[in-house]
Amino acid sequence: ESARTLLNSTEWDKAHELIKTAPPGLSDTAHKALIRMFESDAPLIEFMGFPNPANLVFLPILLHPMSRGSSHIVSTDAKQASQFDLALLESPFDLYILAKATERARRFATQDSVKPFVAAELAPGLNITTQEQFEQFVKNSVGLSYHPLGTAAFGSVVDKNLRVNGTANVFVVDASIIPLQPAAHPSALIYGIGEQAAKVLKASPLSQDADTANTNSPPPSAGRHSHSQNFALFLGTFVFGIVSTIIW
Repeated sequence: ESARTLLNSTEWDKAHELIKTAPPGLSDTAHKALIRMFESDAPLIEFMGFPNPANLVFLPILLHPMSRGSSHIVSTDAKQASQFDLALLESPFDLYILAKATERARRFATQDSVKPFVAAELAPGLNITTQEQFEQFVKNSVGLSYHPLGTAAFGSVVDKNLRVNGTANVFVVDASIIPLQPAAHPSALIYGIGEQAAKVLKASPLSQDADTANTNSPPPSAGRHSHSQNFALFLGTFVFGIVSTIIW
C-alpha cells in the first residue's frame, strides 16, 4: 500500500515533514530517492496475513525504512563475529508509518468478511487507540523480515564494476551492494547482480591473464567462468534481503 492510500491528507503532511529529516548513515542520494518514492504511488507497506488454528495474524511490513544500521569488524580473527547495530526505528518516520499501518491492520480484522472468524483481538488490544499508544506498541514488538542488505553499498563501498573502492581485485557479489530496499523479494535482483558480476570478472585483466596462462592446459569440466558465476548466484540467494520491519 502506498502512503497516499494508507494515510489521510493530514497524516500524509505529517509523514512528509518527518521524511525530510535524514537519520544518521543515510546518504543524500538515498534520502532523495526515498522522498521521491514516498511522494509517488510506490508501495510503502506490505500487509501479510497468517491464518492458523490458534489465531489470525496481520503483519504490516515497512518496505522502505529510513533508519540505517551498521556493521563493524571487531577483531583481526576471521572467526570473530562482526558487531551489528540494526538501529530499528531510529527515524521518527519509520515509527509513525508503522503505527499507522498497525491501525490499518486492525481494520482488516473488523471487516464483515473476517469478523465471523475473530473472537477477540489479542494484540495490540482494544485498549490501544491513540497514535502514541500504537507507537509504543510498535516499539515493544518491532522485528525483522529477514532481508538485510546495504552493508557494502554502491558508491560508498563498491564501484559500478562491483570492485571494493581502493582495491584491484576484491569484488562483492551479493545483496550487500544494494543501497535501497526493493519493494519485493530481492531474489531476481540478486540474480541480475550475479550475471553482471560474471561479465565484469570475465572482462577483467586478471581473468584475461589467467586465460592466457592456461591456454595449453586442459579445460575444466564445468568451465572456470561459469563456475564462478554459479557461485556468485548461489551466494546471493543465501544472503538476500531487506531491512523491513514486522510487527504483531
